[in-house]
Amino acid sequence: MLDSTYVAINGINTLASDDVWNNEAEIVMAGMGRNCHAFQYFSDTVFRRMFQTARVNRLNALCNRYIDFGLKIRLIGHSNGADLICRLLNTYSPIIDEVHLIAGASECDCNRNGINRAFDEKRLRRAVFYCSKKDSALKQAKLSKTLLGWAGFGYDYVGLVGPSNVRMSDNVRVVWRDDFNHGDWFVGSNLNWTLSTVCSP
Repeated sequence: MLDSTYVAINGINTLASDDVWNNEAEIVMAGMGRNCHAFQYFSDTVFRRMFQTARVNRLNALCNRYIDFGLKIRLIGHSNGADLICRLLNTYSPIIDEVHLIAGASECDCNRNGINRAFDEKRLRRAVFYCSKKDSALKQAKLSKTLLGWAGFGYDYVGLVGPSNVRMSDNVRVVWRDDFNHGDWFVGSNLNWTLSTVCSP
């Protein structure tokens, strides 16, 4: 009997009509005997922040729909998808079993990104960060934050440097793949490796 579902959330510049990783994840996860829902949206680079709140509202509604059926929620977010997960944890209070932040363009400090708060309030059981020092997109994100952060713009970059100020370390894991660039987690056979790692205990 189905007891949980994964929700796979893409990053920016991703059209649902494309053959994107979270569409493929539904198939791969089904082959592994797990349910996966591709949460899709489109955002360009410049106007990302304009609709983040609306996307978080959608994600919260989806989580609550599954929770109403008694399912555990496990969120997988790539890049901006990781930021949406952190904003969800900071804004709403659904019970989330796991979060997997892959090449996350989200805040590094777990005192600010919602992770510690969700742990403290017992709304989150496990958090896994997937990071690479090779990530060229997040290197640009770090630069944008340095130059434009004072004005509320720029991207965060936990997937480049890893999380800071993490509490409950037994429930936190950091997966380093310094041979991977920003999208390499989902290229070819890497997709199977990444999703198998997501599903590992």
